[in-house]
Amino acid sequence: MLYLGIDAGGSTCRAQLEDQKGVILGRGKAGPANLRLGIATAMQAIKDAFGQTLKEANLTDISPSEISAAVGIAGISNVKIFDEFKAQPFFSMLHRIVFASDAEIANHGAHAGKDGGTVIVGTGSIGIAKLGRTIHTIGGYGFPISDLGSGANIGLSAVQNMLRARDGLITSCALTDAIFNIFDNDPLNAIAAQDSMTAGDYAKFAPIVVSHAQKGDVIATHILQQSATHIEQMIRAIDQLNVPRIALTGGLGTIMMQWLDPSVKVLLSEPLGDALQGAIKLAKSHE
Repeated sequence: MLYLGIDAGGSTCRAQLEDQKGVILGRGKAGPANLRLGIATAMQAIKDAFGQTLKEANLTDISPSEISAAVGIAGISNVKIFDEFKAQPFFSMLHRIVFASDAEIANHGAHAGKDGGTVIVGTGSIGIAKLGRTIHTIGGYGFPISDLGSGANIGLSAVQNMLRARDGLITSCALTDAIFNIFDNDPLNAIAAQDSMTAGDYAKFAPIVVSHAQKGDVIATHILQQSATHIEQMIRAIDQLNVPRIALTGGLGTIMMQWLDPSVKVLLSEPLGDALQGAIKLAKSHE
C-alpha cells in the first residue's frame, strides 16, 4: 500500500506519495484548490498535483486502488459544496480516502498527530487546536470577512493605504507608490480589479509590503505590526486552551515570527512536520 497526502490550499495544491516505510516516492504541485473557487478548479489542481507526483515516482501505471490518501482542503466549511466535492469519481478510485481541512492536516503535521495548537498564516489565516478528539478553531472564516493577519489581508491593507495616499489623507511613501504603479497610477484600475481579485491575488502584494517594511517604510511597518497583533491574539487564545505545544506555520509564518512580541514567541514550539506529512499520517491512521 502507498500513501498520498494532498494539501489543497488557497494558493497552491501540493501532493506527496510515500511507501509504507515512509520513503518519499514523488511530489507534485499545482494551482489553488480552495473550494470557494469552485469544485472544478479544486479538482483540476488536485489531479494535476497527483499526476506530477506519479510521474516523479515513475508510477504512472499504478492502480489508484493501491493508494490510501488524505486530502486537506481549504473552504471545507461550505457543507453543500464539500459534500459534492467528496462525491467526485476521482476519490472513489482510491483504496481509502480521508478528508479534513487544510488547517487540520497542518496541525496534525506540526505535532506529529498528537495534541497541540497551530496558527497558520499564508494566503489566509486560522488558529486550530486538537485536544483528544476535540478540534477548536479560531478565525479562518474566509477573506475578506476574516483571515486577519494573512497575506490576503496584508495585501488588502496595502491597496487601501495606496488609495488613501492618492486622496491625500495620508502621506505617500515608497510602498503606496509601488502599489499605485501596479495599477498604472490610476485608481479606476484598482476599482475595476477588485471585482475579480481573489484572496490569492491580494496575497501577491504581501511580499512587496514585507520588502518595504524591511527597508523601514512607515506604512509597510504599520501593516505588519497590525498583522502581528492579530496573530498574537490567536496564539494567546490557543494558549488558553492549555494545549501542550503551539506552532506557527504557513507561507508567512517565519516572516511574521520576526514581528511578534517576545512574550508570545516564548509560547511557540518548532513544528515537527508540515501539512503534507500531517496528511500522510492521517491517511496511515485510517488504515
